[in-house]
Amino acid sequence: MNQESKEYDSGTHATFIGNEIKLTHKKFDSKYFKGNQRKGFLFFKDDSGTIVKKFAKLDEISRSTKGLGFKPDYNYQYSSVSEDYVSVFLNSIITKDPYFYSVNSYLFNLFSLENRLVTGVLIDNFVISGHLEKILTNSNGDEIYNQYRVSYADFIDRVATGSDLNSILKNLIAFLNQYGVSNEIAKHFIIQQAGFDLLLGNIDRKDNAGNFVMISDFTATKMVNFDYGRMVQIFWTESTEIRFREGAFAKKEMEEIVSDYVDAVIQSRGGVFNNVNLDNNIDFLLDNGFQPFQVDLNKMKLQLFQHVKRIKLRAPEIEYFARIKAAVLIQLVQDKRVMRLVNINEVAS
Repeated sequence: MNQESKEYDSGTHATFIGNEIKLTHKKFDSKYFKGNQRKGFLFFKDDSGTIVKKFAKLDEISRSTKGLGFKPDYNYQYSSVSEDYVSVFLNSIITKDPYFYSVNSYLFNLFSLENRLVTGVLIDNFVISGHLEKILTNSNGDEIYNQYRVSYADFIDRVATGSDLNSILKNLIAFLNQYGVSNEIAKHFIIQQAGFDLLLGNIDRKDNAGNFVMISDFTATKMVNFDYGRMVQIFWTESTEIRFREGAFAKKEMEEIVSDYVDAVIQSRGGVFNNVNLDNNIDFLLDNGFQPFQVDLNKMKLQLFQHVKRIKLRAPEIEYFARIKAAVLIQLVQDKRVMRLVNINEVAS
């Protein structure tokens, strides 16, 4: 029996049934995965017997997390929407950067398990066969895997709580050097990721060592950009959803709400170089070789429209959250304050 078959026999099986993915065979979840969301591998088998391994993240708290649950904010309760939309943005980039590898396959889905339905995302397995996924460092020194070459205390001191942009960049490059990433490749990835995070308001990078990820074999290490659940944040509760559903806002008011959300995303100054001055952040990135993202806006709009419909079909209870977040993303990438981070192309489609 090969390794693939062994994993299938001992793993969680998944089957598409209508608009749902039904999980069977083995209990889903693993305490060894980082983060507070319930996640793990799924194994699909097609009619020909071919096994396909995918990864799933559910919009629910992991069993290993010592907490009471998510904040009463749809951005936390349904982070799958952000991850789906950021994948749309990434798939709309015209010229792919081989040295800024980004996971772009997060897709909103509805999962059936334990006699209930849970939203989440299904993701292609980005860990290439023969490779090992590594994270920069971790606060838990007693875990089974404890081969970190960077101490968590150093990460907190030199990156998470750092304020000097040059020092943060220098320290991150040095940390990645310890995993075999060259100065040039490390700097390019850090700068591109910082621009990506700044543009889309990622508030979960600077102080989260688990979001600096690599895959490696015996010959090389490759940086990976992933985990987009805290991007394009728009404060939204069940009460907000109800008010939109009841038609509480006129068209002009909705446009103003979208603009306010765009302001909030820009003001969050996401990423590791979150200087209080947005223009200073952008200047720093450009001075260090940042290459603006070339985006096919028409393609992005079309895909977002399709994904909003997909989400409404599977989770109608968050229809307006999905619609407004899509509108925010479209307006955000066209905002003049971030125009140096992205070049818009409306003809390429």
